[in-house]
Amino acid sequence: MPSFRQYTALNALGLVLAVLATSCGETKVAQCNKLVEVINKGEPLATNFQQETAQSGTIFTKITSSQEAKEQATQVATTFNQFAQDWENLNQEVQTVELADETIIALQQRYVDAGNEFVQAMQDLSQVMTDLSTVELTPKGLETLKKASSDFGDISQKMVTVGQKSDQVVTELNSYCSGS
Repeated sequence: MPSFRQYTALNALGLVLAVLATSCGETKVAQCNKLVEVINKGEPLATNFQQETAQSGTIFTKITSSQEAKEQATQVATTFNQFAQDWENLNQEVQTVELADETIIALQQRYVDAGNEFVQAMQDLSQVMTDLSTVELTPKGLETLKKASSDFGDISQKMVTVGQKSDQVVTELNSYCSGS
């Protein structure tokens, strides 16, 4: 029969192993830093996207012919398809960050969900532009152009809303990680 000393030694050994196992895991701050580092890769993408959206809106107000509209729509569709792909790649990278803290994991998933909405909106926007690029040179085609302009505005507004969701997640992540 084991003595009290043996139990004490085994319990102490178990405690040491538990402390070692816990200390080997990443801290909350380390996990936060790892996730924020990947999220921050989206900053140049966001800046480029904002610039391209502003420029595209300006270009479409200056179009004087259906042919010019088709050419610009094709160019914008291509650009937004590339943005969608870039954001999707970033989103996948954010999703693959390995985390243990349940709160950080939940924030990570919310960020990815918002990113997925943003990618879908960019793809929708690209589709509007693709549709524009095939518009016929008729009065009905000009109506399609006007509708596309409205759709462009609606989708752009959705993107702003989704961007605000992402910003909110980042604010919550920063708050949680800083302990406030």
